[in-house]
Amino acid sequence: ASEWIARAPRLVRRSTRHTTVTLTVTRNGRYYVVNVFAIMACLAVANLLAFLIPPDDLPNRLNVALTLLLTLVAFKFAVADALPKVAYACFFDTFMERLFFFSFLVCAVCAVEAAILVVEGDASDPQPPPDAAPPSSSSNPRNVDATPLAAGAALLAALLGSWVR
Repeated sequence: ASEWIARAPRLVRRSTRHTTVTLTVTRNGRYYVVNVFAIMACLAVANLLAFLIPPDDLPNRLNVALTLLLTLVAFKFAVADALPKVAYACFFDTFMERLFFFSFLVCAVCAVEAAILVVEGDASDPQPPPDAAPPSSSSNPRNVDATPLAAGAALLAALLGSWVR
């Protein structure tokens, strides 16, 4: 499949000395849908994989989310030469802005969840008396529940719901 589709030429003979030839060439949009839009959408949706990592493991969560965000940016630069240069914002530009916003939102939700865990952990952990022995390294100092994860997912769903409308 080619990127361009050439239509049959149209001839209009106005006189013996004047003939108009019209050549119609259209761009095959499926090429961009398959090779650009679908790949970028998959990368953006892959950001949701960050929520499979436990909320208390912020470095790995942000590593996944930020790596995918940077991959989107790199892919946009890689396909920029293949797209037509126009002076106005086209569908692709709007699509990319929304994907970048979504990816940034995933990073922000991960950071907010980690902050909630830190605040909840500080509030729920009683301060030991100064003469108490430190806890052993084999014990789990904090039981992580799914409440911040559910709150983050609900926040993300609410923001996306208002953004898509």
